Amino acid sequence: MNSVRCTTCVSPCSTCTASNNCQSCISDTYYVNGSNACVTCASYNANWTTCDTSGGLHALTCLSGWFVDGTSCTNCHETDARYDTCTDATTPVTCYAGYYLIAGPDCGDCTAVDSTWLNCSDATTPTACQPGYYLDSGACVLCNQTFSYIVTCTSSTSHTTCISTYFPMNSTCTSCNSYDSSYYECTSSTVATSCASGYYLLNSQCPSCSNIDTNCLTCTVSANPTYQCSSCATTYFVNSSYLCQSCSSNCDTCTSATVCTACSTNYFLVEE
Repeated sequence: MNSVRCTTCVSPCSTCTASNNCQSCISDTYYVNGSNACVTCASYNANWTTCDTSGGLHALTCLSGWFVDGTSCTNCHETDARYDTCTDATTPVTCYAGYYLIAGPDCGDCTAVDSTWLNCSDATTPTACQPGYYLDSGACVLCNQTFSYIVTCTSSTSHTTCISTYFPMNSTCTSCNSYDSSYYECTSSTVATSCASGYYLLNSQCPSCSNIDTNCLTCTVSANPTYQCSSCATTYFVNSSYLCQSCSSNCDTCTSATVCTACSTNYFLVEE
């Protein structure tokens, strides 16, 4: 007669009738599936932490931020946008960003306490401020109360974003034009977004309009792009090619080669 011996069930099986036939599992983080194997509850539903098969497979506990709702797990925040974690659909444990836990329990709106607050721990303590404000000694302070060019900041001396004609350099809003006289608007010391009068935008830089024509004072950009003079130095006018052409002799200003608008000294206008 062949010998018969006892062999340990292979974990996570707790009890079994064969190596491939589990009857129960080592903990309720597992369940016996249809193939008589112990598999994790999370393999059935990623939001389940423990489960049970009595009366049909159902969740016993859920991941943080989820609660047992009947046989499965439901997301607290999706049930109520104010909730972060909860025990059921009407009982928060912690509140989502922008809310704080109040008696009930319930979640109160931080901005309802103070519109400058973004997050808070209770009705008297902000923990983060709305854009344009910074946290200072338990209060949200306006970034631009001293300088109007500051948009957002982390403190009175640390600026993060500025109005379009300034850029943050070493945490301080700096004038684009003061940094580079050819800039009007910029996002950094090397990236212009629009140029001062007398310059045009090309590859985030501002070359002089005189590059287009020596006598070009101001210029614009049209399609393709094509750079065109829009005004010229004295004694020149913008011709049909958008370049600067000399006025007729003894003419100081003109609108075309044949129409003078101001004459040189000792000359006067005559209509012909």
